[in-house]
Amino acid sequence: MLVVLILASVAVVLSAVLFYVSVPSQRLRQRPLPGRSGWLWGLGCLIAGTVLFSRVLQPVAAILIVMTLLMVSCIGVTLLVAVGKQEGRSL
Repeated sequence: MLVVLILASVAVVLSAVLFYVSVPSQRLRQRPLPGRSGWLWGLGCLIAGTVLFSRVLQPVAAILIVMTLLMVSCIGVTLLVAVGKQEGRSL
């Protein structure tokens, strides 16, 4: 059960990173991911995380946890990139 929760969390955090890297105003890479590939892979990871959470929790609880984890991950990725760039090093 714990392994499934960890895998689901990793999938949701990875989807936040993929969403961030797909935006033209991102600061992590030289250029954003080409086309819609980042958005599609991010959506796939988000769905996979939701399905994995649903195997352990009730569906409504899984969706709410995924939404919360996605919001926190998006904020965290943005802050980590900003702090990393501010100190002059790339993450």
